[in-house]
Amino acid sequence: MNNFPSRSLKLLIFLFATTALQLHAQCPGEAINIDNGSFEGVPSKGIAPSGWVACQSGQSPDIQPGNFGVSLPASDGNTYAGLYYIDTIKHPNLGSWQEGLTQQLATPLKPGSVYHSSVDLSNSSTTDSGLEPGCASLEIWGGFSECDHAELLWTSGNISNYDAWQNYQISFLPAAAYTFITIQIKGLGCSGMPYILVDHFQPLVEEYHIQVEITADKNTVCPGTAVTLTATASNAAGTCSYTWNNGSGGSSTTVNPVMTSSYAVTVTDSTGCISEPASFTVHTLAPLKLSYKINPFCEGDSTWLTLFPKGGNGSYEIALNQYKIYGDSILILPVRDSVYTITLSDSCSTFTDTLEIKFLPAPQADFTWSKTGNAEYAFSDFSSISSGTIVEWNWLFGHGESTQIQNPVQLFTPGYHYSISLQVISDQGCKSNKVQKDLIVPMNVFPVIKGNTNDPTGITDPATDAKFLSGYTLYVFTETGNLLKQLDAINGNPVVILQSLSLPSGTYVYKTTNQENQVTGGKIVIMN
Repeated sequence: MNNFPSRSLKLLIFLFATTALQLHAQCPGEAINIDNGSFEGVPSKGIAPSGWVACQSGQSPDIQPGNFGVSLPASDGNTYAGLYYIDTIKHPNLGSWQEGLTQQLATPLKPGSVYHSSVDLSNSSTTDSGLEPGCASLEIWGGFSECDHAELLWTSGNISNYDAWQNYQISFLPAAAYTFITIQIKGLGCSGMPYILVDHFQPLVEEYHIQVEITADKNTVCPGTAVTLTATASNAAGTCSYTWNNGSGGSSTTVNPVMTSSYAVTVTDSTGCISEPASFTVHTLAPLKLSYKINPFCEGDSTWLTLFPKGGNGSYEIALNQYKIYGDSILILPVRDSVYTITLSDSCSTFTDTLEIKFLPAPQADFTWSKTGNAEYAFSDFSSISSGTIVEWNWLFGHGESTQIQNPVQLFTPGYHYSISLQVISDQGCKSNKVQKDLIVPMNVFPVIKGNTNDPTGITDPATDAKFLSGYTLYVFTETGNLLKQLDAINGNPVVILQSLSLPSGTYVYKTTNQENQVTGGKIVIMN
């Protein structure tokens, strides 16, 4: 009984294989014929079929059926080959025996090309002449001479079907341009002397692939820009047709992507071979975006506005209220809360946004003072802020002293002018401008001396203190402040000296300064 598929089943398998080739873009190319691939000959023992050469002298395969109890009908033609193997480990006294057949190919194999073929194989259950049914495989070798084992191209694995044909698909990728092919039995260790049957070794068909390359006149474009894609096919037979995934035909197509998109094409040659889809991605520039950073700032201050443009082609123009910005930052000085229009543009598009800028309120410093004693003054803070609170006060009094008390009390030296300043700071770090006011501390007013007397007895006058009685400078002013006299290195009571100056009757102001820069003075009325 013939165990191979019927004619209709063969046709179904062929149609399925053809469809699979198209789906996987595997196309049959040139075929290298196997001479007497059905192993036709006169059934006999130890005789190689025509077109084949036995690999070892005295170990020639057999032409079946009809020998060693083998009766399985051929799967193709009338006869087939039988190959015998002796396992020397199991039968050390029998010697090595591994039958094989070889032949020279009509044309060399092409290194790097994939070849497809098939062969019908069966394991035999015969025990005639000491044969032992068991596991074995068929190996196919490539070489440069008869029976040369340069490269193992394919192996069937264990042939587990006994006394029934099974078709084995063959695929291999040779590493060199081999000119000989060898088939050989290989025992797999579970039997001492297995015997396999080989028939219908098909031609070696080189698989070819249509190679497709897509090029574009532009790779990265503004959204909506026209791009021409061109497909070029190689390794194809005859005239080709092209099918693009956007519905276009022909080797070129024009697309207008509004976003990054991939386009694919398949190529069919004159034999009906279809290529794998080739794809090409056209990148569109990302939409323009603009973010920014602005440092918090106080009323009356300037601040840096830093811009961070993204997207587009990277060649930006930025404008603030229609004024072009050079670089990515600008110093601004708003005089009030403001809204700015920012425009970002490149060669593709324009992006516009609004930026609202509000400054932090600055406090306003203000204060007054009142005299609380002889040359002692109390200062009262009247500073204000529209929102937030004032948290820091910095006072300077003009005589080297400072304080951060909100309402301080300070002692001054009479007879001097002092510049008082206050700076206040809010809880958001905003500072007021310093406010400066002049404080005039009057000199002590002493008792009026009337008449022309040299007796200062009973007069309470700091100038009579011993430290003002020698080596001091005496200044005499009119009541309106005009300097009349300056007397240096004076010794004695200044009141007595004033009375000795023969000044006209009137009111005078005097001041004394000693060597330690201590000052005192007062008013005196001269009556002649």
